[in-house]
Amino acid sequence: MPRRASTSGGGRVAAAEFKARCLELMDHVRETGAEYVVTKHGTPVARLV
Repeated sequence: MPRRASTSGGGRVAAAEFKARCLELMDHVRETGAEYVVTKHGTPVARLV
C-alpha cells in the first residue's frame, strides 16, 4: 500500500488526496523542495517537484 503524503517531506499521494490538498502540497514543495508522486490505483501518473 502506498504511503500517504505528509507535510514532513514528500512521498506518494493518491490522486483523490492530491485533489483535496493540492494547494497545501504545492506550497510545501515550494518551501522545502520535497517531491510527491501522484498515483491512481497505485500506478504513478504525475510527479510534483
